Amino acid sequence: MRAAKGDWLLMPGSTGSDHRIARVEEVLGRGDEPLYRVAFENGREAIVAPGPHAQVRSKKPGSESIRADSTYL
Repeated sequence: MRAAKGDWLLMPGSTGSDHRIARVEEVLGRGDEPLYRVAFENGREAIVAPGPHAQVRSKKPGSESIRADSTYL
């Protein structure tokens, strides 16, 4: 899985129902190392290495437009 600046990460929470949505602001990882600086909807920023069930979307989740090459991280 590879995300680009401007993509959205949809990361399921520990209970499965509390998803976190964040916009990729910067790609920090190299090669197959998924590491991103993201901005969450509440304005908080963080460095994340998404888990195995995260998804990449080219548009904000809820718009139902998923990248053709989206896969689980």
